[in-house]
Amino acid sequence: MRCVNWRVLLLIVTTGFCFNRVLAEDSLPSWNEGVAKRKVIEYVAQVTDSKSVRYVKPEDRVAVFDLDGTLMAEDPVNFQRAIAIKRLKELAMEDSKLRSIQPYKAAWEDDGVYYNKKENHSFVFLKAFENYSQEDYVSYVEHFLKTEKAPHWGVSFKQLFYQPSLELVELLKDNGFEVFVCSTTEEGCIRVLLSEVLGMRPYRVIGNEVAMNFDVAKGKEVFTMKDKFINPENRGEGKSVYILNHIGKRPIFAFGNAMGDYEMLRYTGASEKENLVMILDHDDRERELEYHSGELLEAAKKHGWIVLSMKKDFKRVF
Repeated sequence: MRCVNWRVLLLIVTTGFCFNRVLAEDSLPSWNEGVAKRKVIEYVAQVTDSKSVRYVKPEDRVAVFDLDGTLMAEDPVNFQRAIAIKRLKELAMEDSKLRSIQPYKAAWEDDGVYYNKKENHSFVFLKAFENYSQEDYVSYVEHFLKTEKAPHWGVSFKQLFYQPSLELVELLKDNGFEVFVCSTTEEGCIRVLLSEVLGMRPYRVIGNEVAMNFDVAKGKEVFTMKDKFINPENRGEGKSVYILNHIGKRPIFAFGNAMGDYEMLRYTGASEKENLVMILDHDDRERELEYHSGELLEAAKKHGWIVLSMKKDFKRVF
């Protein structure tokens, strides 16, 4: 009969207990204790434990996050539209004839009803930067990020990221997940934003792609932005297509907040590997803005997805 070294066994058990306690308490400090936090902690522990039946190899640990409304505040105007509105105003300032033509008119008159309509989102952005070189556009975004403040909030857009969501990203990265952001926001502008806030490399960002012209002028290669996005746009079922084409494998973790994320969430939830799907419900009118996606909340019930309540689950929002 083998002798058991009780001191070693006690050390292993104690160390394991302490690790779990520290993981639960410290890795998500801006989360309130509750079902959502516990399930996230348990999930990460299970898929990274090589002895667990739910273990997932590091190469298959892929996580996808929506941006607007999931990682950062999107209302009353998101990052992409704020940039476009500023540029449209500048163009209307330079040419008074544009002030009677949409979408310049809406920007000049600060007509939020017009430029916040979903059917106008792409048009507003594409007209603002039509025929811009990619280099000039990136420079414009970088300058905007340094100098402009978000409407309603009065702070830099870099300060509109939800602290609990940032902690979740770091928790996954620390446990061998490849984290990607998949957004309907134009790819170039969020690459700049996410590089500044998360240190995220460009290939980790999957955004709406503007069609480009390629030319050589004075011996220099130039990409010029067209007035259309590449189809399918990165929304709805297009998100699943973009994820498959860009990453090449199905994610096992997904986090979104709107019906535009539905197909991404379903694609992830159908993985044969251990997976976790979460949605964020904006139910905190005191610390952010209150709005709900009733259809997505119903879908979460149907599919057994975790609903994260900003009011109940976020100890701290920003």
